Amino acid sequence: LVLDKTHFYAEAGGQVGDVGEIRASDGTWRFEVTDTQAYAGFVVHVGRVVEGQVGLGAEAEAAVDLRRRKRIAPNHSMTHVLNF
Repeated sequence: LVLDKTHFYAEAGGQVGDVGEIRASDGTWRFEVTDTQAYAGFVVHVGRVVEGQVGLGAEAEAAVDLRRRKRIAPNHSMTHVLNF
């Protein structure tokens, strides 16, 4: 799933991509994000539709799993320190 803008971090530089959920603003569908990758200048949210059907141009709200990101962030920061 590709959005026009996102705050999900795509896998890069040794850090894994974010996971979380993207939901229709009107509540008609829900997409579980199991990975986030960068491809050809786009951030690709990898996962599956768990409710409803996603439509082109649909309004959406994205939610990163912040508990997971918080556990990963120190590793990312330390990688910068070690590569300095």
